[in-house]
Amino acid sequence: LDPATAQMLYYEQKKYEDASKYFAMPPGAKPSDLAPFLQRQEISSSGIDVLSARARFGSARELFGDDRAKHFASKTNVVVDDVYGFRHETKFATAEVLAVWQDNKIQLIRLDDVGKLRSPDEKGAVSEVSGEMETAKAAIVELASKVESNPSDANLRANMLCIYST
Repeated sequence: LDPATAQMLYYEQKKYEDASKYFAMPPGAKPSDLAPFLQRQEISSSGIDVLSARARFGSARELFGDDRAKHFASKTNVVVDDVYGFRHETKFATAEVLAVWQDNKIQLIRLDDVGKLRSPDEKGAVSEVSGEMETAKAAIVELASKVESNPSDANLRANMLCIYST
């Protein structure tokens, strides 16, 4: 993820010409076309940290399936089998990075929602874990309601017993 880190530094300094050197730019694209990435939260330092720690790495085909992998590769005229990336999916965001080795360096061809990822200890972060806890809490409340409505159902009572003994 070093190219994404370098690119983030250039974005923060609004050096889009330098940032564009880390991208396999689509035909006709200009470095200034990259400016909206920060506004759309496509990249952030904390997002890069989360990807580094948790993302799944693989070929574009492994991460996105054949059709999507071909689509992304065709946008920048690169060979799909040369494209690799990272993907991290949570309940709140799906971050994607795709890159290709080209011109003796790694160049990014896709960067999506990396800036929306936050580490759990970051102020104001909605973490994956807190989202799972809210889902679990809602499921427990729903199960408790079902037990109250049908107290003779042994399966429901057994499920509640398992939850309370954990």
